Amino acid sequence: MRTSIDRLCIGAQLRVRRFIQEMKEESGVSGNVAALWAEPQIIGPIDAWGRARPIHADVELERIPCDVIVVAIGQGIELRPFEEAGIKIKRGTISALSSSELANNEGVFAGGDCVTGPATVIRAIAAGKVAAANIDEYLGYNHTISCDVVIPDPSIDDKRPCGRIQMHETEAGERKHTFEPIECGMTKQEAFFFFLNNFGCSQYPNLVHRIPMQAPATTSFR
Repeated sequence: MRTSIDRLCIGAQLRVRRFIQEMKEESGVSGNVAALWAEPQIIGPIDAWGRARPIHADVELERIPCDVIVVAIGQGIELRPFEEAGIKIKRGTISALSSSELANNEGVFAGGDCVTGPATVIRAIAAGKVAAANIDEYLGYNHTISCDVVIPDPSIDDKRPCGRIQMHETEAGERKHTFEPIECGMTKQEAFFFFLNNFGCSQYPNLVHRIPMQAPATTSFR
């Protein structure tokens, strides 16, 4: 069974790799693992569950030499006690309203990874603020949080949900011996998805072909 690999420990170094899909393991002469062959992936369109789905990258398989492969199995919450208490569970997470209150459990609020699944810290903080404000109102205090900054309403009518392309970086073990740029730039496929999602370049497909790929990035040394 294929497993998404997030971190590979090679020697005494920890090398973080994102968006790769394990394809096969390579054995050495002694029969022990010698390398992992992985398929690079990039962020693709938003799926039916509202999350950006990784898709195949138009590059060759990557061979990663290693002595040991440790599978990252992810994290989850222990749901049985919540189910026994009558809390609704949906796809391995607690089902909560946009107000963070549980639909069938008045006065019970939930937010963060237990509701959204693994997500960003920003989303967890936002869920905590929503829950705090609604708990305050539920208790009858109705405190008002003032904000002197006027934030205009965003215009997203012409934007469709999309994932964010993350720039690949040269590994720490390689870049410490060179003054080459750290960020590797976008591939042609990544640039196409980036401009397609952000600038509506589906109407101007030839524009992507004129964009310089693998452009040098600013590198600073201390």
